[in-house]
Amino acid sequence: MLSHIITIYVTYICGGAMFLTDPIPLRGSSLRKLRQISIRNKSWYALLSWEQRRFIDAVIVVVDRVRSRLLLRVLEPLVRRLLEAAGGLKALVGSVSYGMIKVGRPMALRMSRIACFWGNRDAERWARDEGFVRYLTVVDMNNIPMFRVGDRL
Repeated sequence: MLSHIITIYVTYICGGAMFLTDPIPLRGSSLRKLRQISIRNKSWYALLSWEQRRFIDAVIVVVDRVRSRLLLRVLEPLVRRLLEAAGGLKALVGSVSYGMIKVGRPMALRMSRIACFWGNRDAERWARDEGFVRYLTVVDMNNIPMFRVGDRL
């Protein structure tokens, strides 16, 4: 469940049709940011050998987007260790983007399904709308803690 690290597919059903959103691939920019965070919290040198560090540096320089399953399989344990040391995905993508993945998308999906059930055909697009997902996330983040939906998901 690592956005920007391992491909994530979000599926949802509305009005009997199944939609599949685009996968979020591992990119050189996210690896560069993870390296920067890991160097700052000193896990870059503590967790990785010099060969592993040079390998990740070479991937950052050469690859814009990881498409090879073999390369992804080799990078995955290294990236997982660095992410755990850095504080997880939230440290890499930020609190709002992390909230959009964890809270906003499920809330938009639920609202979209309910509205589709009530007969609103425009509601099929709600779960895919980034603005709507961001809005729901920010509203949930600014809500009083005892009423917050994200804590119960």
